[in-house]
Amino acid sequence: MGLLRYGSDLIAIPMPDDVLAHLQLVIAAKLGAGEGFMVSWRHGDGQGRSTLWLERSIPLRFDFASSHPVSTDPRRVRAMLTEAAAVTGLSLGTLPVEAS
Repeated sequence: MGLLRYGSDLIAIPMPDDVLAHLQLVIAAKLGAGEGFMVSWRHGDGQGRSTLWLERSIPLRFDFASSHPVSTDPRRVRAMLTEAAAVTGLSLGTLPVEAS
């Protein structure tokens, strides 16, 4: 299980390495183009959902559980980019509960 670390406190958001690897490519493409966007997910414990606004000025770090690179699917990345461009943003589905 990897971690997306977000914000000035680098809050840890756990997610599977394959989701994190695809999200990393989407974030690089969107922020590289100067485009902010929303990312949402449902909590794995069924107790709600979260949404982040991602933009260049907000610190991010990607921590992968595996020391080996994760294979990514270009079709999945394109689909995620299309979804991220919508006003509703990118939905990651259900993820584990946030670590504190």
